[in-house]
This record gives sequence, C-alpha cells and structure tokens, in this order.
Amino acid sequence: KQAEKVRKVANAAAEAAVEEADKNGITPEKGKEKMENVIDEAKAGAQKIATAATEAGKQEARKQGLTDTGKSHSDESNADTKKTASSTS
Repeated sequence: KQAEKVRKVANAAAEAAVEEADKNGITPEKGKEKMENVIDEAKAGAQKIATAATEAGKQEARKQGLTDTGKSHSDESNADTKKTASSTS
C-alpha cells in the first residue's frame, strides 16, 4: 500500500517535470538541432523543472497521506544539533 502511494508521488513528479520541460521549450525535436544548444537549454531549465517536480511530488505526497520527508529530516537534524549543543556545554 505504501509502495503504491510512493509510486503515485513519483508519477506526479515526473509528469510535472515533463510539463515544465515543455513550458521551457525543451522537447525531443530539439535533439535534431546541435546538441550543445539542447544541453545549454536543459541546464537553464533544469532548476525550474526540478522545483516544479519537487512541488508536485510534495503535493501528491500530501494527497496520499505521506508526510513531507524534507520537513521531518530538517526537524530531526535540528533536534540532533540541539542535543549535541546541550551535551557539549
């Protein structure tokens, strides 16, 4: 059951990445042009694509009732930092 939820999250993220790539004009047809141009465009659009995919993944995770792991990891690392700080003082 958990695996199915994770699969849906991954699919939503992948779809968002494809949509964002299309918005940025990164299409398979570009492959017929000089590869350098495609690579430059891909690099320029990669951050936007990654951000859109991450956001879509988070939204789908919330829909599926999965927790936002990014938040829990930062909470854990903050707690670890506090423990370390208090134990050293």
